[in-house]
Amino acid sequence: MIGTYISGYKISKHLASTGLTDVYLGTKDKRNVVIKILQVKPDTDKRRINRFFYEAEIIQKLNHKNISKVYGFGREDDICYIVLEYFDGHNLRELIKTHHNLLKDYIDIILGVCETVGYIHKRGIIHQDIKSRNMILTKDMDVKIIDFGLAYEKNKSNARIRERAGTPHYMSPEQVKGYRGDERSDIYSLGVVIYELATGRRPFEGNSLHKIAVQQLNMLIKPPRFYNQKVSKGLENIILRALNLDLAKRYQSVGELVLDINR
Repeated sequence: MIGTYISGYKISKHLASTGLTDVYLGTKDKRNVVIKILQVKPDTDKRRINRFFYEAEIIQKLNHKNISKVYGFGREDDICYIVLEYFDGHNLRELIKTHHNLLKDYIDIILGVCETVGYIHKRGIIHQDIKSRNMILTKDMDVKIIDFGLAYEKNKSNARIRERAGTPHYMSPEQVKGYRGDERSDIYSLGVVIYELATGRRPFEGNSLHKIAVQQLNMLIKPPRFYNQKVSKGLENIILRALNLDLAKRYQSVGELVLDINR
């Protein structure tokens, strides 16, 4: 694909692969963009194609500085594509793994993420794949949330949403069981990210959904202060509440979580 053109943009670099899609850097008139591509084969399910374009439809309904703009989407021969705004920065997961000691302002990062997720929820959209790898930290310390490939609109019963949506380390217990996530599921995933920022690691580790699910349902989470004594007791309680297995005991909205952080 390198060197080819999609919607007038020249593909210059492969950035990532996510399931059946590939993500590239594209350029035109000195503007960088992100191009998501779904390779279409004769046996490709039409529902998968519809689900691919559904991401663009959802993002178009959002207008926030920390969410990519959609510049276009469509199909050229056997390629379905979405052209998105490019953010210059590093994904939070890699920063946590390699430069955790540089993330001294993680409370500001947390509040920035919460503000954006709260906005998404107020627009009636559930992300379903909140994770540090889907967050880009810019040089200005803004956190951009990307990849709405699993998102859905609450007011629509949409058969295109797949079961067990999410990324194992960040999936809420209800998502692991195959239920569609809601705001509280996103809050659980957000709790995992906050735990990562505070400790440099995720609550549960494993190389499969099954292994993580077994830990999640049968092991107590080690409190963040076990790994980082600089975490206040108040923030530790906030993180553990966000990660509560019981939906009723978890934060019911991002606003509640932010209120406790500000206190």
